[in-house]
Amino acid sequence: MKTMLEGLVWHPSWMSLMGCFKGCLDYLGRELSRAWIAGGTGHAFAINIHEQLCPSGPTAWNTGRVHELGGKVGWAEQTVHRDKRADEFADRQREAFQMVRAALAEGTPCFGWELPVPEYYVICGCDDEGYYTSGPMRGPGDPAIPWQSVGDTGIGALQISAIRLAEPAPDEVVVREALSFALEMNDAPDRYSWDKWTMGTGAFDLWAEALEEGKADRFGLGYNTACWAECRGDAVKFLQEARHRLAGEAPGLFDEAADFYSSVHEKLEALGEIYPFTHEEGGQNVRDAEAARLVRQAKEAEEDALDVVRELVATL
Repeated sequence: MKTMLEGLVWHPSWMSLMGCFKGCLDYLGRELSRAWIAGGTGHAFAINIHEQLCPSGPTAWNTGRVHELGGKVGWAEQTVHRDKRADEFADRQREAFQMVRAALAEGTPCFGWELPVPEYYVICGCDDEGYYTSGPMRGPGDPAIPWQSVGDTGIGALQISAIRLAEPAPDEVVVREALSFALEMNDAPDRYSWDKWTMGTGAFDLWAEALEEGKADRFGLGYNTACWAECRGDAVKFLQEARHRLAGEAPGLFDEAADFYSSVHEKLEALGEIYPFTHEEGGQNVRDAEAARLVRQAKEAEEDALDVVRELVATL
């Protein structure tokens, strides 16, 4: 039997996970800006760069804290997660499918990873064979994705969640927790990044070095630039919204931090104009000293922004 949640669609975003959160929350009637979602989970303050600008950077890091902070912003997730190399993987695939079918039957939206490409997708329906999804390069009218195929890929990660509304924490708690996470990603990047990737301001150094040494993957360069520029744009809007929500709480610091993150955003946007995202993978790596200079300027502004964030966390 086929079940569809009419009106449930992915919200177009370079960071596809944020598009899933936004799409699901819109469907549930929780009106939150994408900036409040991305900022409140700390995701807007992340950066994760591979030493050769692999396009996996925006998704190849430990996002567990992002999902935890979603509980502060106003939702709860029921998740089935399994590596395909682990025992009982097929059982977990079936468990995920049964969870989705039950959730959709009660009107609860779902989302998942790599349905079909390595991005996040809203699951807006299912039938006896698989999932109907909305996301990058895919819409609800496309054929169902067989449930047995999910996670059985080169990456090999099954991750499917149902999302339900929860009571949000007070705004000051949301902001303080998110900004504390922003500092943690910078100060202790090994907690969240993996070998050959790094987070925080060191990620800008790795990025610039790849450009200076001619190691930057052209496809990954365009994709990383678009994704992290979107994040910093959301960081600016989150800080502006936080200033409004927390009227009287250190407005000058919110403005100052937003200005510095705006500078990061502008530098990355300028880089994106030079190297826009292209769907064509492969080709020559990029060596470009001027592009590296833009990245290093973005790092300087990021460092200034984080200094203000430290003051904000101490004040809040």
